[in-house]
Amino acid sequence: ANLASKILINLGRTHQGLAVLFSNQMIHCLEQVSNISDTVRFRVYEMLIQICKLSLAALENTHNSGLLQQLLNEVHKDDVLIQLNAIEMLSDLTMVDHGLVYLDQQGIVGKLESMMGDLDSNPLGNLLLPGLTKFFGGVARFHPKEVCSSNKTFVNSVFEGLSSRDLTQKSISVQTVGFIGESVEGKMALDKLGNTMIHGVKLIGTMVREAPSELRIKALDTVCSITKLQIAEQTDELQKLTEKWFNLLSNNSFETLMSLVRQPFTDLRCSAHCVLQSLALQPWGQTLMNNYPGFTEFLLDRSTEKTKETKESKFTVIRTIAESPTAVDVFGQPYIVQVKAMALQGPFFVQTQSEVAFEGE
Repeated sequence: ANLASKILINLGRTHQGLAVLFSNQMIHCLEQVSNISDTVRFRVYEMLIQICKLSLAALENTHNSGLLQQLLNEVHKDDVLIQLNAIEMLSDLTMVDHGLVYLDQQGIVGKLESMMGDLDSNPLGNLLLPGLTKFFGGVARFHPKEVCSSNKTFVNSVFEGLSSRDLTQKSISVQTVGFIGESVEGKMALDKLGNTMIHGVKLIGTMVREAPSELRIKALDTVCSITKLQIAEQTDELQKLTEKWFNLLSNNSFETLMSLVRQPFTDLRCSAHCVLQSLALQPWGQTLMNNYPGFTEFLLDRSTEKTKETKESKFTVIRTIAESPTAVDVFGQPYIVQVKAMALQGPFFVQTQSEVAFEGE
């Protein structure tokens, strides 16, 4: 089923493929397959959502076929499990801008806002909560100010989820904070939450230190998002904000981060390097690096990384420092010359050694 879906999704990448995929014959075939069982029907829906995410043209073709409307209708049914699966799939569509606009036009965003508001009175509300949180996390990625200021139920569910015993809800909540905090507008919306966000960052810091590996990686990815500021975005106010959030993670946040960089797990190291790269963009982060004993030597030591993925992720830190306009003032000219040389050599450079062979050896 997965392989068949991939083939059909690939067809949706071209105009010719879309014409074949949504011909009358194919639509009839997909409708017949959907009638086999609930499981198969939702496999078809999942494939359609992946096609819709490819482009606006793909979304329009899917809508015109009438197949997407069937998925939207599932949200209005009384069966909570069908609603849950439908919301989960529509959450994927919010990850692209044209998908979110479409769902708003179809009244789905308004419908789910009402469902979110009625969760307390719904005896099965806890089942719907993860799906609704994920959905509005996708909406908040593009419209953080509006969602965070108007949808208090969503905000409360996200930050309460950070301390949940349910690992699924905790995972969705920490990822949602990361989605919102990717943009400058999102960072400002989170900051306006005041103590709610401060407490939330401390909980994320606890995950970074103590959570199971998979959740720890998601927490690190969120730290990367909420602390990253591109050079063009940097103002004194925003840099103070990202520095404050980073320092809230633990008593010595940089020491915690460096302990994770030394762990022998590729995924964990890559996520820790991502946070280092966020810090390397900003003067306060560069100062932390320069003041940490052994960091400057660690950065220039190629032998610390053994895999392709970690070599590449560490190299993003090196390149960021090499290209930073403030790095010379923090690290000094002689050191930055060495960093720029490494950046020119690339992530996989190996120093060659010449050997001379003597006659008779």
